[in-house]
Amino acid sequence: MMELIDRGANDFGSMEPLPNMPKQGDDDLQIGQHVAVDLKRLTPDQGGGPPDDVGPNAILTTHRPNFKSNVGRVTRLLPGGGCSVSLVCTCAAGEGEYADRSNPEAFIGLGGDGCCGPCAPCGAGTEVPMIHTTQRQIVCSTCLHVNLPMALPQIYCSGCSRQIKNGQKFHKERGANMNVKLCTHCFQDLSCGTVPELLHDYDLDPHGFETDTWNAKENVDYDGFVQCEGACKRWYHYVCALFPDVARLPNEWGLEAQIFVCKECRRRADPALKDSLRLVALHDRRAAALRRHPLSDAIEEFLAKKMRKNGIILNGFVVRVVSSRRYTFPALPLMKQRYPDYPDDFPYDSRVLIAFQEIDGRDVCVFAMYVQEYGPSCPQPNTNRTYISYLDSVRMITTNPPNQRKPVHHAIINGYLANARDRGFEHAHIWVAPPQPGDEYIFHCHPPDKVHGNRTMSMQKLREWYITLLDYAQADGIVSSYDDIQNEVSHLTSIREFPLFEGDFFPDHVKTMLAPPAQPAAGPPTLMRESSHALANSLKKKTHSMRKRFLVAKLTSTPGSGTHGAAAAADAAAVGWDYELSDGLVDKRMDFLELCKERHWQFNEVRRAHYSSMMVLAALGGCPD
Repeated sequence: MMELIDRGANDFGSMEPLPNMPKQGDDDLQIGQHVAVDLKRLTPDQGGGPPDDVGPNAILTTHRPNFKSNVGRVTRLLPGGGCSVSLVCTCAAGEGEYADRSNPEAFIGLGGDGCCGPCAPCGAGTEVPMIHTTQRQIVCSTCLHVNLPMALPQIYCSGCSRQIKNGQKFHKERGANMNVKLCTHCFQDLSCGTVPELLHDYDLDPHGFETDTWNAKENVDYDGFVQCEGACKRWYHYVCALFPDVARLPNEWGLEAQIFVCKECRRRADPALKDSLRLVALHDRRAAALRRHPLSDAIEEFLAKKMRKNGIILNGFVVRVVSSRRYTFPALPLMKQRYPDYPDDFPYDSRVLIAFQEIDGRDVCVFAMYVQEYGPSCPQPNTNRTYISYLDSVRMITTNPPNQRKPVHHAIINGYLANARDRGFEHAHIWVAPPQPGDEYIFHCHPPDKVHGNRTMSMQKLREWYITLLDYAQADGIVSSYDDIQNEVSHLTSIREFPLFEGDFFPDHVKTMLAPPAQPAAGPPTLMRESSHALANSLKKKTHSMRKRFLVAKLTSTPGSGTHGAAAAADAAAVGWDYELSDGLVDKRMDFLELCKERHWQFNEVRRAHYSSMMVLAALGGCPD
């Protein structure tokens, strides 16, 4: 409940940003650091003050071809805090692009002292003397910017969890520490005496709210800075330096004493490196080092065979099960009330898979899938059914020939279905619905499509995508048949025969169907046994309206084997399926997504995907030695 009121509580350390912005005082500037210069700003003698650390009042840097650079490398320190700089090339800099500019041997191009060819107007190499403290500001020595803005923040209604869109009015509680925010609809309900759905346990007074308009740009966050403790003493954005932020990792790891040493100082074997070895281990952690699992091994093997068969080269690709643990989905109380012999609960194994690919020398999360496996020990009607509840991808997979993401994704999913079949599962249920505009499933911030921008795939296109997937699975002997949810349940005579999965659409719908109507002051209940067929027919009508959003595939029997169900599950346990993998970061889809949002782990461009994936790997891989 509290996460809908104030998204912040978690078990991964403090969420407060580290107070390590570059100081602009006389004693803090070092030769070799990079600064933005604005000679139009007033000097201290004229009453000028230092620029803001970040935000719209910081010194903005010029990053366009054929424009004069206003970023320089400090070459001389002057009395009173002034300095002289040598301008560096900023022609290639821009949002979404970065390179290592701390290497003096690579000063051809962005950040270089010399001109990079046709960009002579940038003035790289020009000496600028006598810059006052109010006319310069330390910038990141990688991207040469002061500001590195994060994705625009989002807020949600505490009463219904719907997103409050940018520019919309909302109502916030005055002076209270609950930080309750209500959309217009929920506030109207509260004003009329109806407590919003998710706030029944809270005593709220509509007179204690004030109206505001959500402006995301006014609340944007900026990336923090970290200073190299090696010889260079330069400042870098966390993202640009790939700095493993210890505040986002478990406190018990004891990383607070570790210092940051930049890539160039590490290359030079700086003496400070001895106090940074554990951070370097997190920085360099690879996906292949994560613990292996029989499921991910099977998927990797299936994927490799498919890529060879299709003539696709897929380098540096790793699949890992990052969470595998047992949950129990309790039966709906109204189902137990109506059917006393209905099961008490439905145990299932949750599996979370993430695929990584090495892109520009770093592992990047490019695919994720959450599944629920209701095995032979689970009572009917869920027995031996697997439910693919969510999957998501990042448009960064590289192949030869290019643009072969679809075959890669299909091979991963069909590799999972083949393994599920081999373990005795008989049906696979697939949720087929794209996210609504502004919503996300697993990853936070996706790169825009070159053709469609940020538009999500239509329902029809996504359904065709899954049908192609199942056609391939049928051709490979994994699936014997598939159909939409309506035809799958056409034979039902009772709603107790309908499989329900945790977090799915239908449990809430069945709960609504079974809710007894308002009873008169006296008299027998109106819910009679004769209505069982009516309930089944009502459910069938609902599946008709939702038929395009659900597919059900019937898996084939294991080839050449008579084992199925419990016997197949026993065989799977014998080869290493019985150990639990659990990490609070990824166990639950919404927890992972919300933590990515809170920590600004974005995947909308390569450098941010590098950083976010590094932090995910740091958390999943455990405490470094």
